[in-house]
Amino acid sequence: MTRVLIVDDSLTDRRLAGGLITRSGDLDVHFAVDGRDALEQIELHLPDVVITDLNMPEIDGLALVKSIREQYPMVPVILMTAQGSDAIAVEALKSGAASYVPKRRLADDLVSTVQQVLTIAHADRGRSRLMRRLQREQIEFRLENDLELIMSLVQFLQDAVRGMRLCDDADRIRLGVALQEAMINACFHGNLEVSSSLRETDHHKYYDLAKERAALPPYSERRITVSMSLSAEEAVFIIADEGPGFDPHALPDPRAPHNLEKPSGRGLLLMQTFMDEVRYNSRGNEVTMVKRRSPPQPCIESPMINPQFFRCQQEGSVLVVQVLRPVGSLAEQDVMRDLDQILIATENSPSCKVLIDFNQAAYFGSSLLEALRIIWTKIEHREGRMMLCNLAPVGKEIVQIAKFDQLWPVCETKAEALELME
Repeated sequence: MTRVLIVDDSLTDRRLAGGLITRSGDLDVHFAVDGRDALEQIELHLPDVVITDLNMPEIDGLALVKSIREQYPMVPVILMTAQGSDAIAVEALKSGAASYVPKRRLADDLVSTVQQVLTIAHADRGRSRLMRRLQREQIEFRLENDLELIMSLVQFLQDAVRGMRLCDDADRIRLGVALQEAMINACFHGNLEVSSSLRETDHHKYYDLAKERAALPPYSERRITVSMSLSAEEAVFIIADEGPGFDPHALPDPRAPHNLEKPSGRGLLLMQTFMDEVRYNSRGNEVTMVKRRSPPQPCIESPMINPQFFRCQQEGSVLVVQVLRPVGSLAEQDVMRDLDQILIATENSPSCKVLIDFNQAAYFGSSLLEALRIIWTKIEHREGRMMLCNLAPVGKEIVQIAKFDQLWPVCETKAEALELME
């Protein structure tokens, strides 16, 4: 069922919005009294959409939008705006909100806006799933010597690579830096023929000359051609300019200590560092850069000795603790012995993310619940996260009775949980 979280410090407005949404159909409505309460609830149970007021104590709607954008980018936020909050609403939209509804028009527009945003959000998630199945894509752009266009294209290419999951977010940023450096080189050094030596002596004159030439022929008539060939294993970028070129063999070694501080070698150093392969054509007016799929992080099993109840393995940044069999209440001593080794594994884990997988445990008793509480205590002070997955119906009931589902989010499958935690 689609989960909707309504955030407003006004009880009247919460009830009004909640009533409108509830009457609209199969939507599960929940409430939060302010931004802080909303973030706590989102951490426990991820909603499909958040509807929030702007003016609230402690964490207001604008701060809530920014936090959700940073921590839960796939959750859309709809603003409820009161008269006089236009400037804040515009800032919130720029910060990541998906849409807004004036409070005076809630009865007319709220339900349709929620349905519109949910449709788009589901399509975006579907596109993300679809992109993971893309086998090959080829794209070619032809750009003017325009920095704004270059930045937009860098973002576009980053998103394409991200959709194919060729690299993690950190490497995606680095890839963007390399692309930006290559395109700016094609623009400034290639098409506009502005020498990098000028930048070393007077960077103001460097940029002034580039701006002047961008409006004068023949420089203004030259274009940058950027093509990308994307497959499941690699992305190949070819960036060409229409300038006179240069001798690639005359390029200085950017890694040499005496060249590290020079602006002229910085771009090439970044390109060679962040890409797996960089090569120029003989004329020096075309560079090919290759980014290959990052090797998956191995599932490293913890060195647990003769485990009876648990097995640990590191999957990416998440420590997965698998419950190997049903755990009765009388097994406390054996559970605690295995638990000691899990606690050591949490200390050695590169992050504080722990997923408890109940795939092989149809039921369990208080000894396992106590073990989970101890694991949580171990990682909580490090601002860690813990989730549960693959709970059988009896297991879900046990967790709900103990109210631990309010402390740790519960996912249906391991794959879903890992995607939320990464």
